Amino acid sequence: MPDCKFRGKIDDYLLDRLKGKEKEKFEKHFFTCPYCSEELILRNKIFETIKEKGREIFNDVIIQTHLQPKVSLLSKFAYTLRAKKWAYAFLLLFVLVLTGSIYISYKLTHSPFLPPSEKILRGKTLSLISPQGEIQAPPSIFTWERSDNSAQYIFSIYDEKGNLLWEAKTSKNKIKLPDRVKTLLKRGNFYFWEVKAISHQGSIITQSRRAIFKF
Repeated sequence: MPDCKFRGKIDDYLLDRLKGKEKEKFEKHFFTCPYCSEELILRNKIFETIKEKGREIFNDVIIQTHLQPKVSLLSKFAYTLRAKKWAYAFLLLFVLVLTGSIYISYKLTHSPFLPPSEKILRGKTLSLISPQGEIQAPPSIFTWERSDNSAQYIFSIYDEKGNLLWEAKTSKNKIKLPDRVKTLLKRGNFYFWEVKAISHQGSIITQSRRAIFKF
């Protein structure tokens, strides 16, 4: 996963420690950075697991805090064994989630489906507006900034394996996804899209980087 200065703020955001402009700045970055987006989703699942199963996981600790001061040495030893068992279980859960995060990050950064290289995208690129990041429902409309001197735009959308799902041309800086294509989008999967601006002669004037979204 690429080094990102915002990664250190993910836990503070989930714990509502970011306020005002600092929170707005993080949210703006979160919806445009696939790496922070994925990391936030995974860490949020860990927090939710602790909230939902915390009492069950740490039940022995809770019981221990309410025991009478006089506890036999045997009881203390038995409690230590039980506590370690839950500690190992929680550690295993954390390792599994962390491994999943590393695996997904590896897929994003090592799959053949990568954003165009810096060499190809020298100079001004098209800015994609929406959708980006995690959304609530399958998207219907895709929008991007308008490019000067372009006759048409070529819109392309891919699945997480890099397979082209649909491609179309339009003279507007937005396009509606046909229902037959929307049915191909599955909840929980990543999808990517990009736009190329072409001239009246059919040559590419400029293009966007590939944006990522998930619902």
